[in-house]
Amino acid sequence: MKKNIITIIFFCIPVLIQALNVYNVIDYYLVPHNVYVGDRASLVITPPPVFNDVPAFLLLRPNQGTSGSSDVLIERIELSHKNGNTKLLVDFIPFVPDFVTLPAIAAPDDPSLVISDLAIKVTSVLNAANTSLAQPASVMSAPGTGLLVFFGFISAFIILVISAYLVFLGKKHLLFIGIHIRKKRLVKSMILLLRRLEAECTGSESDENLFSLLSGEFRKFLTGFTETDCRALTPAEFSGMELPSLPVINGQYLGDLFGRWELFRFSGLRMEKENFLNVLAEVKSVVINLARVEKK
Repeated sequence: MKKNIITIIFFCIPVLIQALNVYNVIDYYLVPHNVYVGDRASLVITPPPVFNDVPAFLLLRPNQGTSGSSDVLIERIELSHKNGNTKLLVDFIPFVPDFVTLPAIAAPDDPSLVISDLAIKVTSVLNAANTSLAQPASVMSAPGTGLLVFFGFISAFIILVISAYLVFLGKKHLLFIGIHIRKKRLVKSMILLLRRLEAECTGSESDENLFSLLSGEFRKFLTGFTETDCRALTPAEFSGMELPSLPVINGQYLGDLFGRWELFRFSGLRMEKENFLNVLAEVKSVVINLARVEKK
C-alpha cells in the first residue's frame, strides 16, 4: 500500500509542476496605470517559464463572435520573445467599473497552456459618492459674454446720447438738413424742366405756352427757396422784397426779370426761338448760382 502511494505521488509530481508553471502568476502591469471605462488599455504580462518554448503568436479579437464576457473586449493578444524576455501583451477595452476579470488566455498551439483569473481595476469617470448633476454654470462664464455685455452697454449709452442731442439740440440741425435736401430737389427739378423746354422749343406759336410754363415753374422754385409765396407777386412787389435767402440775386433783379417777361408775353409779339433760348439760359444761370451757394 505504501509502495502504491509513493508511485502515485511520483507520477503526479510532473503534473503538479506543470500546473504550477501554467497558473503561477507571473508579473504584470497596466499601460496606462489608471484605466477608465471605455478607454483602450494594455496589460503586459510576464508569463510562466513554460511559455518560453511557445512560438510567438498574434491573435486579433480572439473573443469576437463567441459568448465571452460583455464586460471587456479583447482586441489583441500577442506573445513575443525579444532579447531573451518573453512577454504577453493583451490589448482590451473595459465596459464596466470596479474589477473586471479577463477571459482565459490559451496558447494556440497548446490549449493546455492557459493563463486565467486576471483581474483589472477599472476606474469610472463619475464619482460614485456624488453622481448628482452639477449646478448650471453662470451666464457670464460663457466665452465672449462679458465682451458682449460691455459693447451692449456702450452701444446703449451712445444711442442715449444721440437721442438726447436730437431732442434738445439737434432740432435746428435736422430742420436745416431738411431744408437743404428740399432745395436740392428743387434745383434738380428746375434743371430738368429747363432741359425739356430747350428740347421742345421750335420757334413757333406753341413756344408761348412753354414761356407761360416757365414763368409759373420759376415762381414755384423761388417760393421753395425764399419760403415766401411768389406765385402771385407782381414785378413791382418783387422789386420791393428783401431776399436774404437768395444771396446771388435780389428783389430788384427779379422785378426787372418778370417785368420784361410780362411785357413780352402781353405785347402780342411772336417769340423767336433765339429769344426763348436766351431766357432759358438766364434762368439756368440763376438756378446754378443758387445751387452753388447751397453747397457751401
